[in-house]
Amino acid sequence: MNLQTDKYFFNSVELSAMYEKDALFIDTLVCIHPVLTLELKKKETVKDTAQTITKSFPRLFKHTHFNYINIEDAQLITKTNPDAATSTITQKSNLKVYNLSLEENREPYLQTDSILLGLKNIRFVTPDSLFQILAQELTIVNNNLVLKNVVFGPTAQNHSGKGLTFTAPEFRLNNINFDKLLHKTLQADSAELFEPNIVINSKKTTAAAAQSNTIISKDTAISLVKFYSTLHGFRELVGLEKLRIINGNVSLSSSGKTDTHVHMKGIHATILPIHFVNSDSLVDIKHSLPEVRVASITVQSGKANAQIRNFYFNGEIRKSCADHMHLSIGNETVVDIDKLYWEILDWDVFQKYKKIQITDLKAHQLVIKSTHSTTVSTDTTHRKPWGNLPDMQIFHMNVEHLKLHSIKGVDTMYMEAEALDADTVRTIEHFFTWANIDGTFKNIYVSNKRVKASIHSMTDLKCLFRMHCSH
Repeated sequence: MNLQTDKYFFNSVELSAMYEKDALFIDTLVCIHPVLTLELKKKETVKDTAQTITKSFPRLFKHTHFNYINIEDAQLITKTNPDAATSTITQKSNLKVYNLSLEENREPYLQTDSILLGLKNIRFVTPDSLFQILAQELTIVNNNLVLKNVVFGPTAQNHSGKGLTFTAPEFRLNNINFDKLLHKTLQADSAELFEPNIVINSKKTTAAAAQSNTIISKDTAISLVKFYSTLHGFRELVGLEKLRIINGNVSLSSSGKTDTHVHMKGIHATILPIHFVNSDSLVDIKHSLPEVRVASITVQSGKANAQIRNFYFNGEIRKSCADHMHLSIGNETVVDIDKLYWEILDWDVFQKYKKIQITDLKAHQLVIKSTHSTTVSTDTTHRKPWGNLPDMQIFHMNVEHLKLHSIKGVDTMYMEAEALDADTVRTIEHFFTWANIDGTFKNIYVSNKRVKASIHSMTDLKCLFRMHCSH
């Protein structure tokens, strides 16, 4: 290792410490165009330069401290042998360091208050060269690494497609490990990802999509393979105990027999990356999301559209809620739910059997309006069969206020209910079934070609509306 500089200025605090204490104490050091030359062994690569520098520093003195370092136009040159005709030369960069200390027997041996690095377009790449993090600027403040204008995604060598990518104006890693950083690895205690735009793309195979006759495809595992692969790529680049997403956005697109698009805005989430990234299934992912808040969610899949406002999820106690949910299916069915809450959406069952199973579901108000056109063709021979409803089971459901309005040509049905309580609500093909249902029903109105009937209020309907369905 050889270090040369055009000019340097320093102000020593205590020169005698160099031979008395085997220590170097410098108040101010200024270097103009320093050039560090490293001679690598034949089997070594440019990637080994960080390790070479790391091993060299502690050998100079047992204790080293700089109050302030200002380096201008620094460069690094690597050679495979002293007589090499060609060398690898880095771009010139400026560096300012505040309170840098190196202790031979300390872990980590290198500590600093802040580092202002003038490098542009910094790149961190996974060992297999398939994923990368690009940053326009790098700054270190109080042992925290700040990356500006960050892009994460696959490299040019990765031909598997973009499972997950994101951009963010700032990625802050707290209490960065400098030893790992010198080896081009990002490791910290925690991190904040500010205002990220996260894009997730998945594509189902044509054959698998054609075989699916349900709203939820049974080929979910195929569409998640690239997503999991990308998560592992991120984990190889960034080692964290906790990651906070602040005011993020997510766009998810899934193509197949029916294209699905999901947009989430205003995401504030706490993620445990080690558990999240090491999760190879939905079963494990739930444990790595202690808290997720989303201001708005929109889902569009075929004729179905959904909007959710102020969604909250707690992965530790497995409870979720939303201020409002709006669901529309074509121009025929509209569902509005206020103050929706549910407990234990069983992801184990969902992963194994593609079945939505919820222990408890509650809502303040549920309004369902269904309007069918009078011009619907009666020729069923050429009519496309409806896809089955998702396989769903709710063990207990409670709705404080229910309004149901159905219009089909001249046929009309309207009903309201209070304190609706139902057990074992299930879907079978196109239908909903239940084991028991209780409630106070009122303003019941039925009108068709054969009968018209109205009931103002009925309070004791347990025997009339209690129904048991054997499946």
